[in-house]
Amino acid sequence: MTIDHKKLTRLIRQHPDWTMHRLGLHFSVTREAIRQALVRYDLAYKRKTHPSEAVRYRCAHCRTRVNTTTAGMWGRKLRHLCSACALGRGVYCRAGHKNPPRNKHGDCVECTRENLARIARYRVCPGCNERIAVKLAYDRRIRYGFTPEPRLCRQCYYRRGSLKP
Repeated sequence: MTIDHKKLTRLIRQHPDWTMHRLGLHFSVTREAIRQALVRYDLAYKRKTHPSEAVRYRCAHCRTRVNTTTAGMWGRKLRHLCSACALGRGVYCRAGHKNPPRNKHGDCVECTRENLARIARYRVCPGCNERIAVKLAYDRRIRYGFTPEPRLCRQCYYRRGSLKP
């Protein structure tokens, strides 16, 4: 659909607070089509932006003072935390452990252990058809080739006499 030059200029004059998206809704086109029409017809259009203000607050975890802008806060997932606490490298980790031991990457050791203890998948023993849980740490060892995947469950393995209890 072509965008009428006169209609577009009249709408911009009547509604100076409308965004390109709103103008596009009026013409049933995208805001990119409106932007191209503005360039084609050489129309002056001031882009609407949100004013950015300086904001000061205290981090919810470590209580340090944070100086930022509202524009800097919009893109952040954990807005109420400082940058170190948001990464889990501050006084508290992401799970809330206070002053935890850290590994060489700076991550909380307790959280890493909890994560690796989760069940990644289930496998079936061919001897007794029992579902066996495979934890994430063991699954990674199998996937990267450090450990071959066992075929039997522990009870079937003992029953065959392959392993002494």
